[in-house]
Amino acid sequence: MLIVDQVVTLWYRSPELLLQCSYNTAVDVWAVGCIVSELYQRIPLFPGQTEAQQLSIIFQKMGTPRSSLWPHDAVVERSNYPSYPAQPLERLNPRLPVDAVPVISGCLTFATEQRLTAREALRMPFFNQVDSQRN
Repeated sequence: MLIVDQVVTLWYRSPELLLQCSYNTAVDVWAVGCIVSELYQRIPLFPGQTEAQQLSIIFQKMGTPRSSLWPHDAVVERSNYPSYPAQPLERLNPRLPVDAVPVISGCLTFATEQRLTAREALRMPFFNQVDSQRN
């Protein structure tokens, strides 16, 4: 399979893509978290203009990951970034409904193995509410 680094619109690009690491479908889950937040805030959560700025904005808002979570195949060292604390999603986006917070935070988890899967996200109360409104 051919893996390329220019996938996903910059504002929705996951850290593993920005760090040019191997990736899987977790990149799509990251994008969903960005989009759900944007639907409520009406502005992008991470509006970077370059890949470097995008990664910096992610860390400023979501917190800089610990060295132990840093991907071994990243093209950039963890030490290149200051340590930012995570900002509460409710403060970043005060319009979020309470049941959207765990969905977004689960989608925007730095470590891909800890990030929600699409199936897990769809089982959360936030999506049950959306589905019930459709019926």
